[in-house]
Amino acid sequence: MNEIQTNLENSEDRQFLVFSAGQETFGIDLLHVREILEPRNMSAVPLTPQFVRGILNLRGEVIPVIDLSQRFWNRPPDSRRRPVIIIIEEQSESGPVALGLYVEGVNEVLTIHPSKIEAAPSFGASVRTDFIEGLAPTIEGHFLIILKLASVLDLNELSEWMVKETENASA
Repeated sequence: MNEIQTNLENSEDRQFLVFSAGQETFGIDLLHVREILEPRNMSAVPLTPQFVRGILNLRGEVIPVIDLSQRFWNRPPDSRRRPVIIIIEEQSESGPVALGLYVEGVNEVLTIHPSKIEAAPSFGASVRTDFIEGLAPTIEGHFLIILKLASVLDLNELSEWMVKETENASA
């Protein structure tokens, strides 16, 4: 096999940012990740769901921050861990939307071939199955839960809320 064939076969590989929330290890497609931040001053927003930790101003852009522990299990994150905010960009009906994911730590970046990703289970998962794109086995013998961001974040609802928030901030 020559180098060109090898590169073409590997071009299907996907990279995932691996992080922790609760007692689970999750992955999101690296193509959606803009940056990773230390937690910073966030403004609480009244009348938002419990899992909306707040909003932050990132270079003039209003970014809602979603606490995945609250979103998945309705409980606060483990205070013994060192949290980070993963800034992601996802498409909605109104265009690209930037959001922050408040998680308990980033572990690594994994490269996974699509053939290694198994279908989401129909039962027995620790999070709602509609939040799961698939499962990928790890070297340690566990499974990486690959998240379906559009389902987790309900982007259409959040983008409508963000438009209102941006209009209020500029008024």
